Amino acid sequence: MPSDEYYKIHDCIVRNGDYRLHTFVLDETITETLEALQAIAPDAPIETVERFCNEAFHNYLTGADFQ
Repeated sequence: MPSDEYYKIHDCIVRNGDYRLHTFVLDETITETLEALQAIAPDAPIETVERFCNEAFHNYLTGADFQ
């Protein structure tokens, strides 16, 4: 996968019983996001998965492209 075509992001998965919340975050904000999620739900297990996305989704996450 050419690195100039894809951006590294993280999928933070918060579990609560049968429910899962997937929140996709930029590589630059993973630490702050995990701290915030742990503060909100200290007993919920949080898993992070490294993923790669195209430019359109990256722009959506940064707010550079919106409708």
